[in-house]
Amino acid sequence: MSNARATTNKNKSQSSSSSASPKKRKTLVSKQQIDSIQIVKPIEPKQEAASNPDQKEQKPHVSNGSNQVLANPNFEEEKRSKKQKVSTVDDSITQLKKKAVKFDPKTAAYWDEGERVPFLFLGRVFDAVSNESGRIAITEIVCNMLRTVIDTTPDDLVAVVYLLANRIAPAHDWLELGIGDASIIKALAEACGAKETHIKKQYKELGDLGLVAKASRSSQPLMRKPQPLTVAKVFDTFRVIAKVDVCIYAFDLLYVNGHQLLQEQLNIRRERLYESFEEEPGFFQLATAITSDDLEEIQTFLDTAVNASCEGLIIKTLTKDATYEPAKRSNNWLKLKKDYMDSTVTR
Repeated sequence: MSNARATTNKNKSQSSSSSASPKKRKTLVSKQQIDSIQIVKPIEPKQEAASNPDQKEQKPHVSNGSNQVLANPNFEEEKRSKKQKVSTVDDSITQLKKKAVKFDPKTAAYWDEGERVPFLFLGRVFDAVSNESGRIAITEIVCNMLRTVIDTTPDDLVAVVYLLANRIAPAHDWLELGIGDASIIKALAEACGAKETHIKKQYKELGDLGLVAKASRSSQPLMRKPQPLTVAKVFDTFRVIAKVDVCIYAFDLLYVNGHQLLQEQLNIRRERLYESFEEEPGFFQLATAITSDDLEEIQTFLDTAVNASCEGLIIKTLTKDATYEPAKRSNNWLKLKKDYMDSTVTR
């Protein structure tokens, strides 16, 4: 009996021992590999800066089990997207004045990526450059501006470069605006509802037709706010204007075939002019002229010239005291314009 119990207890003891120490199963990951796997919690930039401001910002990373650190591929993009963009053109110009190494074109544009570059932006760049005297500062502003255009709207880069060079086409295209002060003054008067005499007075006071346009524009009421100009629209409009055909009207001849005609009377110079050139309608024509000493006939000729969008008349003596004197005016050489007549009547 006692032997049987002993045997039974022995078996139980062996059974308990067996159950307490089961056979080891094979696993896909060894203990050494488990020890090498680690997950590093991403460090929040704000919290790290608050706890230790001198420590550089760290990028979040994870381990792949083979002790190789993998950087978050979206970290740089997310970091850049958090940077604040400027919201006004004034802020944009301030950004452009930074040193190139500290400048980020992503933060300098106040328009969205892919949108046309506002012409106001380019105009303010011109203004900023005109206020700088140092070549290095000017170069940095222009360089940063070009980087901004390339980053946001690369399609506008060609137009921007041409306008920077005060051109609308390469030199070999022979395409220029060819707009003089007189045409601009007349256009400003019509656009702003002002008289040409008023525009000319402002031009004399301010010395810049751009400032005249600004002053005239600010005093003109509008029913609705116009759409902002873009660099592309301004550049395309300039090119359209420069394709307009220009006709040259010749009215005097001072030098021909090696001979000066300054001391010849006007009737002689005019004969040489008519002999030396042939008219080509729409390209080269002789100025329309009459020979008269009748005031009514001259007044009718002036009215015809003004109605044809001409500035007025040039009245000269024909056969006496009719030599050409450069940079000098006299009673033998007068300019008669409608503006002069209007001011005379007003007085």
